[in-house]
Amino acid sequence: IKDLHGAGVIGELSDIGVISLKIEGRMKRPEYSEAVSAYYRRIIDTGRPDPEQYKRLQLHFSRETTDGWLRGSIQSMINADYPSHMGIPAGKVVNSTRTHAVIDAQEELFVHDGLLARIDPLESTALPQWIPFSVTAISSREGSLITVPAPGNIPIGSEIRKISDHRLRRPELHS
Repeated sequence: IKDLHGAGVIGELSDIGVISLKIEGRMKRPEYSEAVSAYYRRIIDTGRPDPEQYKRLQLHFSRETTDGWLRGSIQSMINADYPSHMGIPAGKVVNSTRTHAVIDAQEELFVHDGLLARIDPLESTALPQWIPFSVTAISSREGSLITVPAPGNIPIGSEIRKISDHRLRRPELHS
Protein backbone atom coordinates (compact mmCIF):
# COMPACT_ATOMS: atom_id res chain seq x y z
CA ILE A 1 0.00 0.00 0.00
CA LYS A 2 1.10 3.56 -0.63
CA ASP A 3 0.10 6.66 1.33
CA LEU A 4 -2.44 9.01 -0.23
CA HIS A 5 -0.79 12.37 -0.91
CA GLY A 6 -3.39 14.89 -2.02
CA ALA A 7 -1.34 18.10 -1.81
CA GLY A 8 -1.51 18.59 -5.58
CA VAL A 9 -5.32 18.57 -5.68
CA ILE A 10 -6.26 20.69 -2.64
CA GLY A 11 -7.05 23.72 -4.83
CA GLU A 12 -9.20 21.65 -7.19
CA LEU A 13 -11.10 20.09 -4.29
CA SER A 14 -11.78 23.55 -2.88
CA ASP A 15 -12.94 24.78 -6.31
CA ILE A 16 -15.58 22.03 -6.52
CA GLY A 17 -16.91 22.84 -3.06
CA VAL A 18 -15.09 20.43 -0.74
CA ILE A 19 -14.95 22.12 2.67
CA SER A 20 -13.55 19.33 4.84
CA LEU A 21 -10.71 16.81 4.61
CA LYS A 22 -10.43 13.46 6.38
CA ILE A 23 -6.79 13.20 7.42
CA GLU A 24 -5.68 9.67 8.22
CA GLY A 25 -3.91 9.44 11.54
CA ARG A 26 -5.58 6.64 13.44
CA MET A 27 -3.01 4.06 14.58
CA LYS A 28 -0.21 6.62 14.13
CA ARG A 29 1.82 8.46 16.74
CA PRO A 30 0.53 11.87 17.91
CA GLU A 31 3.52 13.59 16.27
CA TYR A 32 2.39 12.25 12.89
CA SER A 33 -1.16 13.57 13.35
CA GLU A 34 0.21 16.96 14.34
CA ALA A 35 2.63 17.09 11.38
CA VAL A 36 0.13 15.96 8.72
CA SER A 37 -2.53 18.40 9.96
CA ALA A 38 -0.03 21.30 9.90
CA TYR A 39 1.14 20.26 6.41
CA TYR A 40 -2.37 20.34 4.90
CA ARG A 41 -3.36 23.46 6.88
CA ARG A 42 -0.41 25.27 5.27
CA ILE A 43 -1.49 24.14 1.78
CA ILE A 44 -5.08 25.25 2.39
CA ASP A 45 -3.95 28.65 3.74
CA THR A 46 -1.16 29.46 1.25
CA GLY A 47 -1.90 27.31 -1.79
CA ARG A 48 1.47 25.57 -1.67
CA PRO A 49 3.24 22.97 0.46
CA ASP A 50 6.27 23.70 2.63
CA PRO A 51 9.13 21.28 1.74
CA GLU A 52 10.49 21.35 5.32
CA GLN A 53 7.07 20.45 6.73
CA TYR A 54 6.82 17.59 4.23
CA LYS A 55 10.26 16.31 5.24
CA ARG A 56 9.22 16.40 8.92
CA LEU A 57 6.03 14.54 8.04
CA GLN A 58 8.03 11.86 6.21
CA LEU A 59 10.21 11.32 9.26
CA HIS A 60 7.16 10.61 11.41
CA PHE A 61 5.69 8.10 8.98
CA SER A 62 5.82 7.72 5.23
CA ARG A 63 5.52 5.10 2.60
CA GLU A 64 5.75 5.64 -1.11
CA THR A 65 2.98 8.08 -2.10
CA THR A 66 0.18 8.15 -4.64
CA ASP A 67 -2.66 10.48 -5.52
CA GLY A 68 -4.77 7.31 -5.60
CA TRP A 69 -8.31 7.68 -6.85
CA LEU A 70 -7.90 11.46 -6.98
CA ARG A 71 -6.09 11.09 -10.32
CA GLY A 72 -4.73 7.58 -10.53
CA SER A 73 -5.97 4.05 -10.38
CA ILE A 74 -5.79 1.11 -8.01
CA GLN A 75 -2.53 -0.04 -9.65
CA SER A 76 -0.80 3.19 -8.57
CA MET A 77 -1.74 2.48 -4.94
CA ILE A 78 0.29 -0.70 -4.44
CA ASN A 79 3.97 -0.96 -3.47
CA ALA A 80 5.14 -4.56 -3.34
CA ASP A 81 8.73 -3.49 -2.65
CA TYR A 82 8.25 -2.27 0.96
CA PRO A 83 4.79 -1.51 2.35
CA SER A 84 5.84 0.11 5.63
CA HIS A 85 7.39 3.37 6.89
CA MET A 86 10.27 4.40 4.59
CA GLY A 87 11.26 7.80 6.00
CA ILE A 88 13.55 9.98 3.88
CA PRO A 89 16.73 9.26 1.88
CA ALA A 90 19.71 9.66 4.22
CA GLY A 91 22.69 8.46 2.18
CA LYS A 92 24.58 5.50 0.73
CA VAL A 93 26.93 2.97 2.25
CA VAL A 94 30.48 3.59 0.98
CA ASN A 95 32.28 1.05 3.19
CA SER A 96 31.16 -1.71 5.50
CA THR A 97 32.47 -4.29 7.92
CA ARG A 98 30.75 -6.98 9.94
CA THR A 99 30.01 -4.43 12.69
CA HIS A 100 30.05 -0.92 11.14
CA ALA A 101 28.93 0.99 8.07
CA VAL A 102 30.42 4.16 6.64
CA ILE A 103 27.59 6.25 5.20
CA ASP A 104 27.95 9.16 2.79
CA ALA A 105 25.15 11.07 4.52
CA GLN A 106 22.85 13.55 2.81
CA GLU A 107 20.95 14.11 6.09
CA GLU A 108 22.24 14.86 9.58
CA LEU A 109 22.40 11.70 11.65
CA PHE A 110 22.46 11.56 15.44
CA VAL A 111 22.55 8.93 18.15
CA HIS A 112 19.03 7.48 18.65
CA ASP A 113 17.93 8.17 15.05
CA GLY A 114 16.31 5.23 13.28
CA LEU A 115 17.69 4.01 9.95
CA LEU A 116 16.58 1.56 7.29
CA ALA A 117 19.04 -0.14 4.92
CA ARG A 118 17.87 -1.35 1.52
CA ILE A 119 19.82 -4.42 0.39
CA ASP A 120 19.27 -5.02 -3.31
CA PRO A 121 18.83 -8.67 -4.32
CA LEU A 122 21.35 -10.53 -6.43
CA GLU A 123 18.61 -11.73 -8.80
CA SER A 124 16.47 -9.23 -10.66
CA THR A 125 13.28 -11.18 -9.89
CA ALA A 126 13.70 -10.99 -6.10
CA LEU A 127 12.55 -8.16 -3.82
CA PRO A 128 15.07 -6.08 -1.87
CA GLN A 129 15.68 -6.79 1.81
CA TRP A 130 15.02 -3.94 4.24
CA ILE A 131 16.94 -3.90 7.54
CA PRO A 132 15.95 -1.43 10.28
CA PHE A 133 18.56 -0.35 12.83
CA SER A 134 19.28 2.52 15.21
CA VAL A 135 22.25 4.82 15.45
CA THR A 136 23.59 3.64 18.82
CA ALA A 137 26.89 5.48 18.51
CA ILE A 138 28.82 7.58 16.02
CA SER A 139 32.39 6.34 15.65
CA SER A 140 33.57 9.17 13.43
CA ARG A 141 32.47 12.06 11.22
CA GLU A 142 34.49 13.41 8.30
CA GLY A 143 32.56 15.85 6.15
CA SER A 144 29.51 13.94 4.96
CA LEU A 145 31.02 10.55 5.91
CA ILE A 146 29.72 9.06 9.15
CA THR A 147 30.61 5.71 10.71
CA VAL A 148 27.91 3.94 12.73
CA PRO A 149 27.40 0.46 14.18
CA ALA A 150 25.41 -1.66 11.73
CA PRO A 151 23.68 -5.06 11.84
CA GLY A 152 26.04 -7.13 9.72
CA ASN A 153 27.93 -6.33 6.56
CA ILE A 154 25.70 -3.97 4.57
CA PRO A 155 26.77 -4.00 0.90
CA ILE A 156 28.52 -0.95 -0.51
CA GLY A 157 26.07 1.19 -2.48
CA SER A 158 23.09 0.22 -0.31
CA GLU A 159 20.55 2.99 0.21
CA ILE A 160 20.12 4.22 3.80
CA ARG A 161 16.87 5.92 4.80
CA LYS A 162 16.25 7.90 7.99
CA ILE A 163 13.01 6.62 9.54
CA SER A 164 13.07 8.55 12.81
CA ASP A 165 14.74 11.65 14.20
CA HIS A 166 14.91 11.70 17.98
CA ARG A 167 14.78 15.52 17.94
CA LEU A 168 11.20 15.42 16.63
CA ARG A 169 9.82 13.39 19.51
CA ARG A 170 7.63 15.55 21.72
CA PRO A 171 7.17 14.07 25.22
CA GLU A 172 4.18 16.31 26.01
CA LEU A 173 2.16 14.52 23.31
CA HIS A 174 2.55 11.17 25.09
CA SER A 175 1.04 11.99 28.46
